[in-house]
Amino acid sequence: MKLKDGFKALFGTTIFGLVRELRMVNARRLLLDEKLQVNEVAEKVGCQHPHHFAVAFRRRFGILPGTLKS
Repeated sequence: MKLKDGFKALFGTTIFGLVRELRMVNARRLLLDEKLQVNEVAEKVGCQHPHHFAVAFRRRFGILPGTLKS
């Protein structure tokens, strides 16, 4: 509990929140730079279901991942 509280005080987010943020930033990079399909990106960032990935991506960036590809 001490480690968790200290991490949040130092970084302003939880460990899980930081991991989620890094995954979403990496996903955005893969969509834009690598030109991968949404389902491929979802798999690469560790999401089992592309729909769950799309919801998380939209929650973070405000747009669906497929709109980046347009």
